[in-house]
Amino acid sequence: MFSWATLYSIWPLMARIIFFNPVAHATESVRASFLGQQGYINYWVSCTFLMVYIVLFFYLSVWALRRRLDYVSFKYVPTHTK
Repeated sequence: MFSWATLYSIWPLMARIIFFNPVAHATESVRASFLGQQGYINYWVSCTFLMVYIVLFFYLSVWALRRRLDYVSFKYVPTHTK
């Protein structure tokens, strides 16, 4: 996989689509940390995107797991009538 900047110079539309791929940010952040910022997505931008992806996918997976396991608290709301 080549750098995002190289892809952007060759095919800008595909580079914009790939920009939302978390694997691209992971590779770009590793490259930027080892080789420097020149010609790669900024390290802090990649780390920010990765943190957003982690939080988003964590909450989506918890939601899907609770839905799949038919979690009781989503369906039963106790009413106290005395």
